[in-house]
Amino acid sequence: MGLVDKIRNTRKHYAPLILPNYTTTEMLALTNIERGAVIFNTDIQNIVTFRKEGWCSPDGTIIGNVVFSEYFTDDDLPSNGNTDPTTGWVFVQDTRDNHFIVTSECVVPLDGNYLSLAYDTDDCVFRADATNVFHMYRDITLPDKDIIKIFTYLNGIGIQDYAYGTITLASTDTSIAIGTEVTGTVYILPTGLHQWTFHEIDISAARNTTKRLVISWRSKNAYDITPVFSMDNLLIISN
Repeated sequence: MGLVDKIRNTRKHYAPLILPNYTTTEMLALTNIERGAVIFNTDIQNIVTFRKEGWCSPDGTIIGNVVFSEYFTDDDLPSNGNTDPTTGWVFVQDTRDNHFIVTSECVVPLDGNYLSLAYDTDDCVFRADATNVFHMYRDITLPDKDIIKIFTYLNGIGIQDYAYGTITLASTDTSIAIGTEVTGTVYILPTGLHQWTFHEIDISAARNTTKRLVISWRSKNAYDITPVFSMDNLLIISN
């Protein structure tokens, strides 16, 4: 069985494939295109490759150690200030207003349910004239490694500088409130997406710390947006 077939056959679990030349650190340092060229070269040896069907970088692989993973499988998310007992996320939102949901109905699913937006009882919509900042967060401990990256898939439409999702790494004593943007290292997510798009963020500078990982939606515009922001398969990977 060839490497590509082995990767595709791992399906819903992580399965390590050990091959002898490139280190995990070297592979993580490559761009997506470079990584794809290497992984499918039959001469490569010694990489640790992980694959989950439905989640993959463009070359079809997850490479490295999984520090944290969230696949958004829970479809019963609590409202403001409550911790989801299944996932451990704290949601700072009001379900009578704009808020996060987990669904498979807003865009064509990548791999079952995913994170998206709703207004009151209407799923897959966002009201620009209602509450325009809300959050979900949890604390994570990052290892003392040279390379640490967030890998995720994104979909849906936003407007650059006006309506967008963010991922923030903040100190663990940061106060998170509805209607207030979070202070910390803020990564603005791409907008105007019409299909599931792979996205990665290098967070290596936060190595060997515990951070508050915050996913937020922010809107400063006067237009309702559909299809709305969606996120699936959020992973943090290190070498």
